[in-house]
Amino acid sequence: MGVVQVEVGVEASIGSGTNVFTFGQSLVRYGVGGIEIRIVPGSVLIAGDDRGAPDPSVGLKVPLSSGDGPRFSAVLATTLPVGSEAFSEGEASGAATLIAEFTLSDAFGLAFNAGYSFPFEHVGDGAVGVVVTPGLSITASTGSASTPGTRVRTDLATTSTLQRQASHMRGAPTSSGT
Repeated sequence: MGVVQVEVGVEASIGSGTNVFTFGQSLVRYGVGGIEIRIVPGSVLIAGDDRGAPDPSVGLKVPLSSGDGPRFSAVLATTLPVGSEAFSEGEASGAATLIAEFTLSDAFGLAFNAGYSFPFEHVGDGAVGVVVTPGLSITASTGSASTPGTRVRTDLATTSTLQRQASHMRGAPTSSGT
């Protein structure tokens, strides 16, 4: 048996060009035997006058290191071109991401993601993305002195994208998760 984790969030990309708002941004993780199966079922995007859903994706996260110290892993994923017309790639695409996670203290951590997303038919037309994610663990009281607190991880993402969009990305934001 494995472990299931569900993440849901929102994102705002404000600045250059069209502002993009993402609601219900979700990731379902199923971890078994050290490997994580990842499903991104989709969300709702609002970009200017366009509203709709991006292409969903599936992938694997594989650890590249273990033990104490920084953790390194790789994520390989593919999209399924079934999103709404405004945000779908119109073709399957892939992504490869390297992740480095650092524990700074019991409460703070930091993750760095560097990845390349690309259409399968034109691999050279991809986009490079870099994401820095500070993490904060909050211990909440469970009401009993003998019961340990519950750990809640809150990620505050700061994205610095080297190339926000390639010519094949028709307005959909580029992002990577840890």
